[in-house]
Amino acid sequence: MKMNSFFKRILIFSGLVVFAIFLSCILYIFSGNSASDEVTVEISEGSGFNSVLKTLHEKNLVDNTVFFKIYAALRHDLKNIKPGEYRFNAHSNKKNILDSITRGNVVLYKITIPEGSNMYQIADILADELKINKRDFLRAARDGTLREKYKISGESFEGYLYPETYFFSKKANASQIVSKMAETFQEHFKEEITDKGKALGLSKNQIIILASIIEKETGLSSERELVSAVFHNRMKRGMKLQSDPTTIYGIFERYRGNLARHDLQEETPYNTYKIKGLPAGPIANPGIKSIEAAVNPAPAAYLYFVSKNDKSHVFSNNLKEHNANVDKYQLHKN
Repeated sequence: MKMNSFFKRILIFSGLVVFAIFLSCILYIFSGNSASDEVTVEISEGSGFNSVLKTLHEKNLVDNTVFFKIYAALRHDLKNIKPGEYRFNAHSNKKNILDSITRGNVVLYKITIPEGSNMYQIADILADELKINKRDFLRAARDGTLREKYKISGESFEGYLYPETYFFSKKANASQIVSKMAETFQEHFKEEITDKGKALGLSKNQIIILASIIEKETGLSSERELVSAVFHNRMKRGMKLQSDPTTIYGIFERYRGNLARHDLQEETPYNTYKIKGLPAGPIANPGIKSIEAAVNPAPAAYLYFVSKNDKSHVFSNNLKEHNANVDKYQLHKN
């Protein structure tokens, strides 16, 4: 009887010890960490749990590695670590930390692509913000297999990299970014736009080409459909579009801010002073307003427009009026 009583005491004591350890573990998991500032943790592809735990310990995010590992084992998360960049602070408890690194809650960077940016300018933005190699991005933007996937008929994704605010992780590669932008374009480009384009004799790619020109010619919403009307009217009459932005795009990689007379004479697939109709491809990535304007030209007979130097333009029906406006707003501008 005495022996049984002794074993009972041992069992009770052992149970209390286990419960105390369990309670301590639970309290520990929900406690904060000793990091005083925001801490960034980089987890490489293929990193094992012990390697990650060592890093967390070195950065003062996890002090009791034994309790943390026990908790992860109980959750069956020892092999669920996701690579990427993570950010924690003193308010991040151990559960939050484990949740983040096993669910892949990586740091996302806000990247804004302005309307009218071309793929070279987007490459610059991504290089600055995400350290994406420019050549890698331009290579992905021209990738034939990727273009086939998204049914892009042109030579690149120019025009189909939808201008928007995105959130990308540091691990995002050029192809993933191009794909995300193309998917966002598809979400905005509705069948109705295609149908309206067909009624005007424009293919999908021609709609985007025209929209990109409209985007570059004016930033005023009130003018987009008027600019669209000018180009539609000129194409109907067999007139050259004579658009500076298209000519600039043809020499973009060496363009330094001034369009010279000899540039207007250079033969390129984008120089609409030399060729008739639309250029070879889009010259920028238009927003939805310019895309809609391309298939909804204003009911106007305008054939010309010239800048008033205040971001707006004056429109005219004939060359005489246009020359007078050029004289007023350009040749004699202050």
